Amino acid sequence: MTSPVLIIGSGIAGLSAAYRLSQCGIDCTVVTKDASLIHGTNSELAQGGIIYRPTGDSSSALIKDVLAA
Repeated sequence: MTSPVLIIGSGIAGLSAAYRLSQCGIDCTVVTKDASLIHGTNSELAQGGIIYRPTGDSSSALIKDVLAA
């Protein structure tokens, strides 16, 4: 198996990169230590450490979500 891009890790960064590359038509291979793909990543342990504010969401809602985590 060959592809132009090798991504090591299936956390949020690795899977986000793979998704964006696929949107651009670029094949990639994701290698991870855990067969379940998601479990065993540091992203799974990042409670409150990954912040995302969707379009149209308010700053106060984001602050409330962060403090709740």
